[in-house]
Amino acid sequence: MEFISSNIIRIFTKYEYENEYEIFDHTECERYIEPLEEIDDDNDLIEVTDMDSLLKFGLKNGFVYYEDLKNIDISEKYEDVFEMMVDFNERGINFLNKD
Repeated sequence: MEFISSNIIRIFTKYEYENEYEIFDHTECERYIEPLEEIDDDNDLIEVTDMDSLLKFGLKNGFVYYEDLKNIDISEKYEDVFEMMVDFNERGINFLNKD
């Protein structure tokens, strides 16, 4: 199984992977791939105040804090916190307590 993006997964049999595997061509399928937001490599602190800043913080650090969820309204993008956690997990973002 190969995860290309949050909305593209390729699945191979063992034979296909060992004998027919080709690197995924992003140019052919560009319209199907969700682009990741650009991440600043600077050391600026990101204040979590909304969905965008939570995602930016998570992509930069690889995690978000449970406590920060009370500061944001997720209703625009997700039906519930579980759905958001699944999406963040697919992006490689974990949930942690601050202590």
